[in-house]
Amino acid sequence: TGEIFFCRIHSAIVAAGTFWPAEEHHQDYMQKHGGTCHTRRRGLQVVTALIERSDEQWKATLDPETYRILRHGGTEAPFCELYKALKDITSGYFVCAGCGLELFDGAQQFTSGTGWPSFSLALPGRVAEFADNSHGRSRTEVRCYRCGGHLGHVFSDGPAPSGKRYCINGQSLVPPTKP
Repeated sequence: TGEIFFCRIHSAIVAAGTFWPAEEHHQDYMQKHGGTCHTRRRGLQVVTALIERSDEQWKATLDPETYRILRHGGTEAPFCELYKALKDITSGYFVCAGCGLELFDGAQQFTSGTGWPSFSLALPGRVAEFADNSHGRSRTEVRCYRCGGHLGHVFSDGPAPSGKRYCINGQSLVPPTKP
């Protein structure tokens, strides 16, 4: 027995069937199209791989404040200048400052009065939630699914229909680019 499963798992090994090569336009697709293959669906990035970097690599990539927040679970001051710059953006996608993954739709941003950017929904499959019992209270931490960067917390006091409030550090986000 293993640590996850209670019994051995047996899988039959069978001979492979007929191999059907892809059409000509799919042959060597990655080389022909600059190394991208189906990386966007309906305008959103497809999350295909997690990003793992050493602490030294993150330090070299991020400015000190973004590093403190994303990699060590820090929090920026409420109502800071960055919050003021982000709070009225209601279109486009906010992306992770660590890896560029699209996380929140600006259309889901609302004014919560907390001093941090707040969203009623995250884009599907883009954030991971973890129990956070630090600071003497129980909360749910939100991290970027792809790079594991700390984004903020999610609470159950948001607007309908989700009832959620994703309270996110502005420093962990890159605002949408203007067309």
